[in-house]
Amino acid sequence: MLKGFTIILVFQLTGEALVRLFNLPIPGPVMGLILLWLALVKGWVVLAVVEEIANLLLDNLVLLFVPIVVGAMVYADVLIEYWLALGLGIIISTLAGMLVTGMIATHWKRKDRNA
Repeated sequence: MLKGFTIILVFQLTGEALVRLFNLPIPGPVMGLILLWLALVKGWVVLAVVEEIANLLLDNLVLLFVPIVVGAMVYADVLIEYWLALGLGIIISTLAGMLVTGMIATHWKRKDRNA
């Protein structure tokens, strides 16, 4: 499990370094996930090595959000003042993400049928 955790952290750090080095417009952890995905697809990293720690992190994902929620309470006055804009932004971005994901899944499913 420690080996898998180390691999995940190395990819996250690598993604962070690349984003800062090349001034890329995406978050470092996202770049790290893309790199990890590529390494898994290419077979450079064995899925079984990172799967156990990934499942453990997913099982305890709620605990990782506690500091964020507590930190947001510092800005309670801002949240109260801009609740409508924030709420609409969250709803619209969630719907847009679901729509794009659905369109991509539909495209892939059609492509698989034709292959």
